[in-house]
Amino acid sequence: MLLKIRKLGAGFGTPQIVEKDGLQTLHAEAIGELVRIPEKFREAAELMVGELTMGLFPIGLEVQIGAPNEHLNGVWVQREIFNAVSKGSKAEAAN
Repeated sequence: MLLKIRKLGAGFGTPQIVEKDGLQTLHAEAIGELVRIPEKFREAAELMVGELTMGLFPIGLEVQIGAPNEHLNGVWVQREIFNAVSKGSKAEAAN
């Protein structure tokens, strides 16, 4: 499921972004860790989020908001999805 976020509600606090393993990450309640996807992996990550169902609940957030929170813009997915997409890209490059 890819959720599109276009603005933050008045009661929504700005999430804390930290760098972990060279990637911008945030921790979301009940979802876990989300990673901002580099643009080169965006399409593959969006497809994976859309295709995975049954037994998994893949989450992706596409954020496009204005100041002062524009640093949140981009596609965020669960770390497991990022790992799968980036490994697939490395395997393709090796062939």
